[in-house]
Amino acid sequence: MTSLAVRVIRDDSNMRPYTSKAVTAVLIGLLCVVGLAAQTIADATVQTPHGRLFVHATHFSNGDADHPCEFNGVIGNLSTVGWRHLDLLVKLSGMSMSDWGGKTISVDIPVRIDVIAGNVIQIAVESVEFSVKCDGSSHLVPSQMTARFVNGIPDKNDVDHQTIELRKVEDALAPYNAEVAKLPILKTGSSVGILASDQKCAQEFQQVPLMEGVEKRKRIAELVQYECGSIIDVPVRLVALSTEEIERLMDGAAYIKVTVADCASGLKNCPVANEKAKGKTGWVPAKWVTNY
Repeated sequence: MTSLAVRVIRDDSNMRPYTSKAVTAVLIGLLCVVGLAAQTIADATVQTPHGRLFVHATHFSNGDADHPCEFNGVIGNLSTVGWRHLDLLVKLSGMSMSDWGGKTISVDIPVRIDVIAGNVIQIAVESVEFSVKCDGSSHLVPSQMTARFVNGIPDKNDVDHQTIELRKVEDALAPYNAEVAKLPILKTGSSVGILASDQKCAQEFQQVPLMEGVEKRKRIAELVQYECGSIIDVPVRLVALSTEEIERLMDGAAYIKVTVADCASGLKNCPVANEKAKGKTGWVPAKWVTNY
């Protein structure tokens, strides 16, 4: 592969790089001829109906009016399910070197994989080379890559085996899920909640919704800065309420003290938000707590 080294001259007095349109034009011409090594682009993860794949970019060239652009890469299967006639759509995005303002452009590249085996031994990499016609005058310098699943035929035997294994896991977790389902839930009517450090702070936070605009945002920032509470995503499961807190609820208390449960995030009865907030304790409005 041809490599291209570029030296940037700097003025030590202010450390600002010198450049020119002439130099940039030369670089554009060279990049279009030799292409760009794409190893610095982060891999793209692809979610399929039966697990994940990843796309690793190795080389991209824009081509010109007479030659199509070319994109080479590696497809890896992170799932135990293999595929036939697998169609992916890869999107490369980056700066256009033909635009002095650094305009961001992108190119969509359809990829067809005839066969890729399932990842039975936790190592599965299939090399794929492909070429697709695209605008050779765009001078795309790719810096980001995404990819999505379009279509494909999963291996039936692999799917059956995966289904059996998933059922085993679900059966093993069933008792745990049943216990988690009994835990209280913290819901606020929005996507966030507040764990206040004490009852007075809880009251202070409850006055915030009555404010508007800048005043509202400023007050929230002040309360958090003064360690009056923390903001968490909701809903979350809570540790079973103590006898004292249940009695407070029965007596009509406005606020109770709760702790976010350390349940396994992402499982059937444990909200994803528990992962970040697990173990945190604070005071909340009693009306936010349900399923106790």
